[in-house]
Amino acid sequence: MSVALPAFLAYFGMLGAAVCVVLKVAGDAVMLQMMLAIAIMLGGAAVWFVILQAVVLRRFCAYCSTLHVIGIASAALALSIMRAAGPPSARWPSYAAAAGVAVLIAGQLLVAPRLYRIEPASAEAPTSPQVPLTTAPRTEPRKQVRSGRSVPLLSNRLSLALDDWPILGNRDSTNVIACLFDYTCPQCRKTHQRLRTFSSTYPGGLAVLLLPVPMDPACNPYLHKRHVLHAHACRYARLAMALWLTSPAAYNDYDQWFFETDEAPPLGIACAKAAELICSKSFDADAPDPEIDAPILQALEIYKAIGTGRVPMLLLPHATFTGDLPPNAELMSILAEQLSSIRWAPVAVAFKA
Repeated sequence: MSVALPAFLAYFGMLGAAVCVVLKVAGDAVMLQMMLAIAIMLGGAAVWFVILQAVVLRRFCAYCSTLHVIGIASAALALSIMRAAGPPSARWPSYAAAAGVAVLIAGQLLVAPRLYRIEPASAEAPTSPQVPLTTAPRTEPRKQVRSGRSVPLLSNRLSLALDDWPILGNRDSTNVIACLFDYTCPQCRKTHQRLRTFSSTYPGGLAVLLLPVPMDPACNPYLHKRHVLHAHACRYARLAMALWLTSPAAYNDYDQWFFETDEAPPLGIACAKAAELICSKSFDADAPDPEIDAPILQALEIYKAIGTGRVPMLLLPHATFTGDLPPNAELMSILAEQLSSIRWAPVAVAFKA
């Protein structure tokens, strides 16, 4: 529910009432009552949105929080002026303002907002610059049986080989999508958990190709600002890809363990878990290996070609999906519409120019 316009009108109304009181344009009692009503609306709404950020979102938007602080301060100032002026002659404006705040809260609790965005794939295919690799070659490349299957996505702009990526869900399913994600991203963890459960209930099964996109400029040249939330994102991604290349079965167990909590486990514990799953004494997430870096490189190229933006991002047959996953019935309807027209393509790994 958008509140930007009502908030603007409320601030404008409070400013207008204050000017009228100063210039004696209208009766002080009327203008003071208006200021009191607006103060209740601004203060109540600001407190509600702070609670939403703290309890529901569990993160604070600096811009939004600044506006909320201004709203609470404005409300406190208006209330102090009203206290000095004495009790209002009529109380119904205050009751109406309180009712307005109650309607706002009830509306957001009862009306489920659409917290996702579906962008149809554009007809023009962007190009993706290469990301340099500075790693030493392997002397013994890993050997894996390849199925030769690939899936067309984004209106045939992109074709991904299923053998090149870890897969969440049923590898043999013909219902295939891809997910750009980061191992340290909280929202990615929620999406990952939902997809793991949902993939087993989707008719015919669902296969989700996992494309790691570390949100860390240490290995992501399309980012220029380091965030503490994504510390070691590159190392987490390399660790996961190394484990998957060594043992896809072990990776599946690792993936389930890694994403079962709300926060990523410490890197040392993650390395120890990976080593335990393949019965190794240690597992080095920093050892140079172009075979490990190759899928991360390709995922970064796809991320750049799409236009960067937020992760997680689902790549569908004809669109991209960002935001929170809707309830299962709605998500199933979205995927059914997208997957109904899928046509399997020869193996390819690049955007079509």
